[in-house]
Amino acid sequence: MATTRISALTELTTPASADVLVINDDSAGSTKKIQLSNLIPDDAIDSEHYVAGSIDNEHLANDAVDSDELASGAVDIAHLSATGTPGTDFLRGDNTWATPTDTNTMGSGFTVSATTDSNATTITQGDDLMFTAGTGITTETTADGTVTIASTVTDTNTMGSGFTVSATTDSNATTITQGDDLMFTAGTGITCETTADGTVTITNTVTDTNTTYSAGDFKLDDLDAPDDNTDLNFTTSAHGLVPKGTNTGNFLKDDGTWAAAGGIASLLADTTPQLGGDLDLNSNDITGTGGINLTGTVETATLNLDGTTESSPAEGDIWYDSGKFYLGTSQSFTEVWSSGGNLGTARSGPAGAGTQSAGLCMGGDTGSVSNVTEEYDGTSWSAGGNLATARQELAGAGTQSAGLCMGGETGSVSNVTEEYDGTSWSAGGNLGTARKQLAGAGTQSAGLCMGGDTGPVSNVTEEYDGTSWSAGGNLATARKQLAGAGTQSAGLCMGGDTGSVSNVTEEYDGTSWSAGGNLATARKRLAGAGTQSAGLCMGGTTGSVSNVTEEYDGTSWSSGGNLATARSWIAGAGTQSAGLCMGGTTGSVSNVTEEYNPVGSYEELFTPSTGL
Repeated sequence: MATTRISALTELTTPASADVLVINDDSAGSTKKIQLSNLIPDDAIDSEHYVAGSIDNEHLANDAVDSDELASGAVDIAHLSATGTPGTDFLRGDNTWATPTDTNTMGSGFTVSATTDSNATTITQGDDLMFTAGTGITTETTADGTVTIASTVTDTNTMGSGFTVSATTDSNATTITQGDDLMFTAGTGITCETTADGTVTITNTVTDTNTTYSAGDFKLDDLDAPDDNTDLNFTTSAHGLVPKGTNTGNFLKDDGTWAAAGGIASLLADTTPQLGGDLDLNSNDITGTGGINLTGTVETATLNLDGTTESSPAEGDIWYDSGKFYLGTSQSFTEVWSSGGNLGTARSGPAGAGTQSAGLCMGGDTGSVSNVTEEYDGTSWSAGGNLATARQELAGAGTQSAGLCMGGETGSVSNVTEEYDGTSWSAGGNLGTARKQLAGAGTQSAGLCMGGDTGPVSNVTEEYDGTSWSAGGNLATARKQLAGAGTQSAGLCMGGDTGSVSNVTEEYDGTSWSAGGNLATARKRLAGAGTQSAGLCMGGTTGSVSNVTEEYDGTSWSSGGNLATARSWIAGAGTQSAGLCMGGTTGSVSNVTEEYNPVGSYEELFTPSTGL
C-alpha cells in the first residue's frame, strides 16, 4: 500500500464488524490488523475510560450498547445527563428526566364497622388496618395480602345425660334428655311466661292472707270471757292466770286470793322501832343529820374523825386535827401562843417575813450588828444565806423564797435594800431616804416601807416595784419603832415612838394613809403580821417589855392571847390565824420563837404521842 496520509484516506462511515484496522503491536515490534468487533469488548468503556461527550447520540447506534454490553455502574446519571435528580427522577424514552406519578389510589377509601355500630370507621389511603385474633378467632395473612379471619369456637353446650324433673315428694322422677320437649303449664297461683329467646319465667301469684301480730297487738282483753275461770286461775296446787284484782292496795297471796297488806307502809310510820337482834351494816354506812344516844359501850377498830378544826364547837364535841385531839368546852381560852423551835442565833432588832410554816428572819443585834439569816419550816430554824450588809433595826417583807429587807443601822442609818431568792441575798434598789427603826410590808416585787428614824422621826413612805423605790403618801403621824403589815395597796402600820409610845393605827390604800382604830395598848418596838382587814401585833415595850397581843378586823383592835415570853425589838411574820414571832430582847437578846393559833372555845386534850 502506497504511502498515503491518513487525512487523505476515504472515510468509512458505516463500518462492519468484519472490517479491520491497522494496529502497531509494540510487544512484538510489528504491524498487525484487528477486527472492529474485537476492538471494543463489552466492558471496554467504563466510567474511568470514558471521556465526557466522547460519544453522543449521533455516533452511537440505537442498538450499539444494550444492557448485556454495558457493565454495571459504567454510566451514571452525571454522565448521561445534567438534568436528572438521583433517587427521584427517571429517564424517559424521549431522552428527558421526570418524577413518576402514582395513579394507584384507594379513591374515597372503604368503611369498617360492626353490624350494630352506627359510628362506622372509614379507612383511607395511608391508614393502617390491623387484624388481631381474639378469643376463639384466628387471623392469617397470605403473601398477596389476603387476610383470612376464622372462628375457632366450639359449641360445648350439650345436655350431656340430661336432667331430672320431679316434685319434691315424687319418687318417680322424669329425666329430660337432649331433644325432649319440656312443657310448663300454669297452675293455681302460678304463671308461666316465655320470651322470644326461650327464657321461661315462673311467677308465684299466691297472696298470703295470714295476719301477723307484733308485740302489743294482742291482749287478753281482746279475748272473749273464758268458759271456766276455775281452770284459768292459779292455786297452790295448779298453774294458771292471775285472778282479777279486787281493790287498789290489796296484795296477791300465794293461795291465789287478794287481801289487804298488814303492818306499816313505811319505817317512818314506826316512831319506836326496835331491833330483834344485832344490826348488820353489810359494809354500808349509817348517814344523816342527827345523833346517836346510847347507854353502853361503843367498840370500833378505828375512830375516823374528819381531821379539821371545828369552826363553832359545842361543849362535849371531840375532834382530831393536825396530830392533836380537841374537846369542845364552854370556856374561852386565850393562851393561844405556843412554843416553836428556837432561833440558832439569839438577837434583838431583826426583821421578819414569810409564813408560820415557811418563815424568814434576818439581821439584828447579837452584841454587834449581824448578817445572819435563818429559815423556819414550822418546826425548827436552819441557816440561810447571809446578808451582804450586816445591820440591825431593819424592816422585812415578802416570803421565804422571795424575801425583801431594807434600811436599818450599820453604825449609821442605811438605805441598803437586798432581795432573797431562797438561797442568797442580792442587791436591790436603794431607799430614797436612809433610815432605821422603820416598818415594812408587801412583797419583793411590790414592797412598802414607812416611818423610821433619820435623826428625827420620819413620816416618809416608799413603794418598791422589784427594781427601785419611789415616793408614796406620807404618814399622818411621823414615828419610829413601829410595826407594819398588809400589802402595798392595802397597808397597815401601828404603834411606835413619836417622842412617847403611840397607839396610832393608819391604813394605806396605795396612795395615801388614813386613820384606823387605835391600839388598846400603846407601845413601841413591837412586831406586826397579817393583813389590813385581819392584822396582828405582839410584844414591844410600854416602858417595860410587853406580852400583849391584839387582833385587827379592819376597824378596831381586840385582845388576843398573850405571848408566853414578853419581849421588845421582836420580828413578826405570818397571818392573824397563823402568826409567828421570833427573837427580841427580854433584857438580854432572845432566841425564843412562838406560834399563834387562835381557835375558839375548845381545849387541846392530848397528842397521840403523849396521851392524856
